[in-house]
Amino acid sequence: MRIIFTILIIAISFAFVSADEVTVRLDRAVFIIPDQESNDEASSRIAVHFSLPEAVNNSDIIYAELHIPLDFTNADIDGDNILEIQARNITTNWTVENADWDGPWTDEGGDLDTTTFYTYTITMDGETDIFMDVTKFVRAVVEDGSDNFGLMLMPYKYDQEVFHIYQNALSEIRTSAQLRVVCK
Repeated sequence: MRIIFTILIIAISFAFVSADEVTVRLDRAVFIIPDQESNDEASSRIAVHFSLPEAVNNSDIIYAELHIPLDFTNADIDGDNILEIQARNITTNWTVENADWDGPWTDEGGDLDTTTFYTYTITMDGETDIFMDVTKFVRAVVEDGSDNFGLMLMPYKYDQEVFHIYQNALSEIRTSAQLRVVCK
């Protein structure tokens, strides 16, 4: 029994030692503000895109994590400080120039995957880091050959029907967001 346990520990250790970790910087981001008619009915959103490096091609994806630092230090926030950020797969190609509220960025537009999303809940009190498990998204791109059109970040605040992310968050996200991929 002791020999089997030792062999099992060595095998598990080898699996972790042979894994590679790649960190990818954001290559596209856009702040999407609802038009004036929808401003009281829909929250603002942020579309993000990461190009996956060739180092992860033909790899088994063990884990993928989206890291987004936000700073709510000087934000005036009504109600409670709990905010849920959802990320949904974007299902159509976009550029910074063609991404606006009149485009395909609402659930009804059909260009967001409404069945798959990733969630992280934060407290908006000062600097806050979002660490969102997006393994399923990266696996689909790398292992299944799905298109990588990026993720739509959508805020939900339970005590408010509509929540708007402050626009200067986009510069924070552009400079600091990253995707960490562990593969073998």
